[in-house]
Amino acid sequence: MNSEPTLADLARQLESNGMVVVLYKDHLQIRLSLFASVNVRVVGAGLRFEPRFGAIPRDRATWVTLVGIAALVTASFLDLGITSFTMALGFIGVSSGASTAIRYQLTENCITRVQNAWMFLTAGRLALGAPTARPELGEAQPGSARAEVHLHAEQLTDRLSSVPRGGEAKPR
Repeated sequence: MNSEPTLADLARQLESNGMVVVLYKDHLQIRLSLFASVNVRVVGAGLRFEPRFGAIPRDRATWVTLVGIAALVTASFLDLGITSFTMALGFIGVSSGASTAIRYQLTENCITRVQNAWMFLTAGRLALGAPTARPELGEAQPGSARAEVHLHAEQLTDRLSSVPRGGEAKPR
């Protein structure tokens, strides 16, 4: 019995969280607003993400938009001078940068949500299919770093309680 989660399991989990998910043969596509999407593939035991703006990858779309708008605005300023048309193009360029920043936030938020869903699906399968035992909040496993810090804090409290108060010297 294979206990590894599949793309279909991940798609069901994401859809139950309200995301728009399209399952393809070898990957998932999560569709977002503003013509953005994220493709998700399972590679080994992990996930590979490809954020997209429209039909092209996010980084390529960013560079094409940045260079295209900059060239258009520069050419219009050099050819027409300062006119209402060139000022409007400059405003469109600045707005395009803000839109790109928002789309970056959308895709990064989506990637984080998918990673959280994947960790939820794989949490009980880490120890060869056995559920992992998680300590309750505030508890520390014996021998763990947190337990050692707690032990050192108790020792420090004991030492501080033996220090005299008010500048009095305590005889040894």
